[in-house]
Amino acid sequence: MRSHHLLALVIAVVLLLVSGAGTATAGSPQPAGQTAGQLAHSEQQAAATSSSAQSSPTNSNIAVRVLSPGDGGSVKQSNSSSADAAAGNANATEQTATQSQGGGSGSQVAGQAANSSQAAQAAADAVQRDPRNGNISVRVLSPGHDGAVEQANDAGAQSAAANANETDQDVAQSQGSGGSQASGQDASNAQDASSEAHATQDSPSNSNVSVRTLSPGDDGDVTQTNAVGAHACACNANETSQETAQTAGGGGGGIQASAQQTGNDQSANANADAQQHGASNTNVPARVLSPGDDGDVTQTNGVAAHACACNANETEQSVDQRQGGTSRPAPTTIRDGCRCDNGHADGAGGSQTAGQHSTSEQSARSQADAAQDHPSNTNAPVRVLSPGDGGAVEQTNAVIAGSQAGNANDVDQGVSQSGGGSGGGPAVQAAGQDSASSQRASSDASSHQEGASNANAPVRVGSPGDGGSVSQANASSATACACNANELEQSVEQSHAGGKGYGPAVQASAQRASSEQDAQALARAEQEGARNVNAPVRSLSDGDGGRVVQWNGTSASSAAGNLNELDQSVEQALAGIAGIQSAGQEAANRQAANADADARQSWPANLDAPVWTSSAGEDGSLEQGNGSYAGSSGANGRDATQDVGQSQG
Repeated sequence: MRSHHLLALVIAVVLLLVSGAGTATAGSPQPAGQTAGQLAHSEQQAAATSSSAQSSPTNSNIAVRVLSPGDGGSVKQSNSSSADAAAGNANATEQTATQSQGGGSGSQVAGQAANSSQAAQAAADAVQRDPRNGNISVRVLSPGHDGAVEQANDAGAQSAAANANETDQDVAQSQGSGGSQASGQDASNAQDASSEAHATQDSPSNSNVSVRTLSPGDDGDVTQTNAVGAHACACNANETSQETAQTAGGGGGGIQASAQQTGNDQSANANADAQQHGASNTNVPARVLSPGDDGDVTQTNGVAAHACACNANETEQSVDQRQGGTSRPAPTTIRDGCRCDNGHADGAGGSQTAGQHSTSEQSARSQADAAQDHPSNTNAPVRVLSPGDGGAVEQTNAVIAGSQAGNANDVDQGVSQSGGGSGGGPAVQAAGQDSASSQRASSDASSHQEGASNANAPVRVGSPGDGGSVSQANASSATACACNANELEQSVEQSHAGGKGYGPAVQASAQRASSEQDAQALARAEQEGARNVNAPVRSLSDGDGGRVVQWNGTSASSAAGNLNELDQSVEQALAGIAGIQSAGQEAANRQAANADADARQSWPANLDAPVWTSSAGEDGSLEQGNGSYAGSSGANGRDATQDVGQSQG
C-alpha cells in the first residue's frame, strides 16, 4: 500500500501543477496531455508429490544335496525404491512506455505496476521395508563349492522446488518545451518455495546358512550393501529493473517527477530426512568332516541426507532527468535614448524530483537429518574336523547429513539530474533514496549412529586353519552452513549550469540504508555403542588368529556468516549560479552470527577374546582408533563507504 500511495501522490501533485500552470485564456492554445497506464499481475502455483513404497521383497534359495557333488549357484537380490518430485514457476514481465511531444507545454503521465506471486511445493517419499535375501544350503556326502550370496538395497527420494521472476519496467518521456513529466513504477514480488524429501529403510536382512557333512568345498562370499539417500532443495530468484528517462528542451521551466518502488519477499524451506533401521547381515556355516575355506562376509551401509535452501534478489533502479536549452529573450526598454536590458529573464525555473524505495525480505531455512540404528554384521562358522581358513569379516557404516541455507541481495539505486540554460527562474533538484534489507538464514544438520555391531565367533574342533581379519569402520558426520550477503549501492548526481540572470538553485539529496542480517548454523554428530567383537574358539585346531581392527569417527562442523557492503555517493555541482547544496547520508547495519557444533562419541568397544585348547598358533593384532571432532565458526563482515562531493563556481 505504501508504494501505491507514493505513486498516486506523485501523479496527483503533477496533475495539480499542470492544471494550475496550464490555465489559458479563451482562444489560446490548450496544453497537450499524454497518459499511459500499465498493469501486470501474475499468480502461479506449482505442486509436485511423489511417493514410492516397497514392502517385504524376499529372495530365498534352499538347496539340499545328498550324495550329489557339484557347485552351488550364486544368490542375488537387488531392491530399489525411488521417488522424485519437482515443482517450478517462471514469470517474465516487460513494461515499456514511450511518450514524446513537440513544441508547446503539456503533461506526460506514465504509471507502471507489476505484481508477481509464486508458490512451489515439492515432496518426495521413498520407503523400503523388510527386504530379505536368504540362502540355505545343506550338503551330505556332496563335495562342491557354494556360490556367492549378495543383496543390494537402495531407497532414494529427491525433491526440488523453484521460482524465478524477472520484471523489466521502462519509461521514456521527452518534450520540446517546458511542461510536466510524471512517472511512477511499482514492482512487487512474493516467492515461496518448499521442498521435502524422506527416505526410510527398515530391517534389510541378508542370511547365509550352510551345513556341510563329509562335503569338502569352499563357501562363497556373503555381501550386503544398503544405501539410503534423501535430497531436498528449494530456491527463489528475482530480478527487477526499473528505468525512467525524462527529457525536456528549452523554453521555460518544467516539472519532472519520478517515483520507483520495488518490494521483494522470498521464503525458501528445504528438509531432507534419511533413516536406516536394523540392517542385518548373517553368515552361519557349519562343517563336519568337510575341509574348505570360508568366504568373506561383508556389509556396507550408507545413509545420507542433504538439504539446500537459497534466495537471490537483484534490484536495479535508475532515474535520468534532464532539462536544458535557452529561455525567451529578456525584454528591453528605452531610457534617455539608450537601449537597456532589464537584467532578467521571464522564463520559469525548473524542478526535478526523484524518489527510490527498495525493500527486500529473505528467509532461508535448511534442515538435514540422517540416522542409522543397530546395523549388525555377524559371522559364526562352526568347524568339526574340517580344516580350512576363515574369511574376512568386514562392516562399514557411514552416516552423513549436510545442510546449507543462504540469502543474497543486490540493490543498485542511481539518480542523475541535470539542468542548464540561461535566464531562468529558481531551480530545484531533489533526490531521495531508501533501501531496506532483512535476511534470515538458518541451517541445521543432525547425524546419529547407534548400536553398530560387528561380531565374529568361529568355532573350530579338530580343524586347523587361520582366522580371517575382523574389521569395523563407523563414521558419523554433520555439516551445517548459513550465510547472508547484502550489497547496496546508492548514487546521486546533481548538476546545474546556470547562465546570465538565472535565479538561485537548490540541490538536496538524502540517502538512507538499513541492513539486518541473522545467520544461525547448528551441527550435531553422535555415535553410540559401536561394538566390534572377535571371539574365536579353537580345540585341537592349529592356526593363527586374524587381525581385529575398529575405527570410529565422529565429526560436526558449523559455520555462520554475514556480509554487508554499502556504498553511498553524492555529487552536487553548481556552475555560474548561486545556490544551496544539502546532502544527508545514513547507514544502519545489524549483524548476528551464531554457530554451534556438537560431536559426541559414547562407548565404542573393540573386543578380542580368543579361546585356545591344544591349538598352536599366534594371536592377531588388536587395534582401535576413535576420533571425535567439532568445529564452529561465526563471522560478520561490514564494508561501508560514504562520499559527498559539493562544488560551486
